[in-house]
Amino acid sequence: MTSNPSDFDAILGGQSPAPHQGALLGGIEGIQQKLKHDDLSIRLEAVDQAWSYGTAGLGCLHQALSDRSKLVRR
Repeated sequence: MTSNPSDFDAILGGQSPAPHQGALLGGIEGIQQKLKHDDLSIRLEAVDQAWSYGTAGLGCLHQALSDRSKLVRR
């Protein structure tokens, strides 16, 4: 077995946020990923979506309270 990647190996992600047009995970994982995005509108969208996940979404809303933008925090 070799540690060198081949053409058919999967890539390791998670080192930087997905581009605005890129595919994002769904569900709570997707919301958590959106909350880390540089684009303010994406983070605001994540907060709006978190409300529909009930108790599971509360963790995301708690995460949003420490966002750098006052718009996301409110």
